[in-house]
Amino acid sequence: MVHTTTEVREAKIDDVLIGEVSIQSKGTYNETGIKRILGDLATRKKALEKAVDVEKEEIKEVPELSDEMKELKEKLIKMQEIDKLEKENIGIKAKNDQIDANQKDLDQVNKDIRDIKGTIGSRLKL
Repeated sequence: MVHTTTEVREAKIDDVLIGEVSIQSKGTYNETGIKRILGDLATRKKALEKAVDVEKEEIKEVPELSDEMKELKEKLIKMQEIDKLEKENIGIKAKNDQIDANQKDLDQVNKDIRDIKGTIGSRLKL
């Protein structure tokens, strides 16, 4: 049996795509090789089928929500929105506190500058 495979890869130089490279390989297998390949493929097939079955079982349709559950869901969404707003307000309050502190410092610096200028008058050029 003759088996041919082709693989296409990107050709890059310094992470710059410059083209594609096609690699083709050809194998000639005897009876033992064919049996081995079929055995490997059968094993892989079983594993893939099992994986597909497990994944299908994990995917379950979302059940229809009862009116009570829909109401709870709406309340939860509102609570999440309130929580988000509260967190944003905490951040705004912290920013405002920082602005107030900086403003107080700025006022003090401006006062100190005025005091110094008032003390030295026009004797020094600043």
